[in-house]
Amino acid sequence: MDLPHFKILERMAKEDPEALEQLRLAHVEAIIADAGLSNERRLRGLQFQIDAIRRGSSNPMAACIRISKLMHDSLIQLNTVLQSEVTPPTAALSQCAPAGMPVTAEQVGCQVYQFENFRAARA
Repeated sequence: MDLPHFKILERMAKEDPEALEQLRLAHVEAIIADAGLSNERRLRGLQFQIDAIRRGSSNPMAACIRISKLMHDSLIQLNTVLQSEVTPPTAALSQCAPAGMPVTAEQVGCQVYQFENFRAARA
């Protein structure tokens, strides 16, 4: 779904803001649909947050700044996780063994292998 030329969008914003809003909603829905079912819940949640920011802002520029901050904060959080030293989850290791049984060396090795592959992929 292609966007109309900027001049057309500009005219819609001035003369028919409701039509522009309908176009925006159609594009949002198309993007979410194209992202697949595995991403739909997360994208709908994100769109809910964006819509709440737009409704709660005093003007479009304030909404833009708040949405930009939301994106920036998310990027900082992702960067923090990617830069941190991640250790294998010991709780997940203990769930590999039956109740009351110790975790075997093979299970630990599997988890360490997966962890090392994760770290190598990040490098």
